[in-house]
Amino acid sequence: LSDNEIAVNGKKSTVEDLPAIFEKTQKETLVNLRVDGEVKYTRLVKVLDLLQINKLENISLITDKK
Repeated sequence: LSDNEIAVNGKKSTVEDLPAIFEKTQKETLVNLRVDGEVKYTRLVKVLDLLQINKLENISLITDKK
């Protein structure tokens, strides 16, 4: 994935697509964030900020070891 791409439910997407996706997500839905050591911190913070804006607080952070 490029710097702007992410995977949502196994499909390529972009960070810019997240507000529309998160708007449709039920508040009690568990959101799994899977990241590895290559992910830039600013990108993760951007996703976390969007989750907070949409009041999605049921979050699981999963780190992948290579």
